[in-house]
Amino acid sequence: MPDPVYEAALASFRRGDFAAAERRCGDLLARRSDDADALALNGLCRARSGDADAGIALIRRALSLRDDWRFRASLAEILERKGDARGAAAELGEAWRLNPAEEQLRRPLIRALRRWIDQCLGESRWDAAADALGFYADLEPGDPWLACAQGCLALFEGGIQDAVGDFGRAQRLGGAAQIAQEGLAVVELTRVHWPARRDVAPARPAPGGAGGEPVRVVYFYVGSAASRDDRRWLARFLNASAQSVRRACPGARVTVITDEHTALPDGFHADRLIRRRIDPAALMYERKLAERDYLRSPEYGGCTVFLDVDCVVLRDLSAVFERQFDVALTWRGWPALEQFINEGVILVRPGAAARAFYDELLACYDSLLDNAAARDYYHCDLRRQRGSQLALATLVNFDFFSRHTPQAMRLNDVDVAFFPCETHNYSPSAPADLAEDNLRDRLVLHFKGERKHLLDAWLDRCASPRSS
Repeated sequence: MPDPVYEAALASFRRGDFAAAERRCGDLLARRSDDADALALNGLCRARSGDADAGIALIRRALSLRDDWRFRASLAEILERKGDARGAAAELGEAWRLNPAEEQLRRPLIRALRRWIDQCLGESRWDAAADALGFYADLEPGDPWLACAQGCLALFEGGIQDAVGDFGRAQRLGGAAQIAQEGLAVVELTRVHWPARRDVAPARPAPGGAGGEPVRVVYFYVGSAASRDDRRWLARFLNASAQSVRRACPGARVTVITDEHTALPDGFHADRLIRRRIDPAALMYERKLAERDYLRSPEYGGCTVFLDVDCVVLRDLSAVFERQFDVALTWRGWPALEQFINEGVILVRPGAAARAFYDELLACYDSLLDNAAARDYYHCDLRRQRGSQLALATLVNFDFFSRHTPQAMRLNDVDVAFFPCETHNYSPSAPADLAEDNLRDRLVLHFKGERKHLLDAWLDRCASPRSS
């Protein structure tokens, strides 16, 4: 017969009165400390009240007493909120194993698997991605999303023909026709070749323990042709980004490159302001020209970071220069395969090699302006958008990178290092991704694209007493 105190606790939980539910669970546990149901419900209440770690501990204790699929589903919910895609997928998988007839598990399990597969593909964890895709295939063998994900995995493992087959299968299944068509177009873009010598190089420390000297952070900031709302967002981001640089990077020097008309935000201080003529219809191309010209100028005298204005720095970037490189880039996995290099964070060390890299990059960029595959895929002027990251990806070469996934390479006579976006250029997708334990190993937060609205959540977190 159901315990009336437990039933009352459950009713309070369902009403959202977690405090009352916790009190009733406490009454139960005072009588029977090994009551697994009370432990699990109490854990879920604690998590919903904001103490996820305590909630996890309570539910794990309940599982040690009884392996119940409901407990595992509750644990998965908490882990998913904490951003632990792997843990959530694993717990839901175990719940499914315990009770495969429970249809209410299918949707959250598929959602968790997708998130975990996304993460594996983005972090080059090919074996883990393949295992998760195998499980997903058992659940939803006819899902076109599955075929697209398998195509992306095949691309990164060097099986271009297999990828073509997977994307074609996704098209035939329907429901993901646009994704599949984009996948096939990406295949064509990854075949674009720029002639250069490319060799895998070992990751090695900089000679003499270099690193630690103050960095120079350079922003490209142009708002004169933007809408009023966009100018407001740009100003907020520039302020937040520069403040984060000064907090995290002692002695950093901030430079802003802009056009002849853009006003800097009220109260903003730049150590150096560079105004130049900039074509507002070709901002991506103009940015790369401005960065190259900066490297040719007397301003370029120290370890430099070209940083997007929608980036927030969490830790001292000078530590990155303890690795040996001329240029360092950040890379990501799917779904941005044709632009697997993200330009939001580019690090350059003083010397002629970085200038040579930018000369080669711009020559590559120029060649893409007349490329039929790029033109057909993007339907836009590559000088205005998309082109600079496509040029970086083409210069590095997708086929070379997918076969080796190197930590460093020798590109002609330039030493290029690679760091994963997951650590060095991280883009949160939800407020939960801004939790302190999720940011422990991240250097830069990048609020790119549709993530810009998360800036308010980040600023609120920084202003809270716990963060000060």
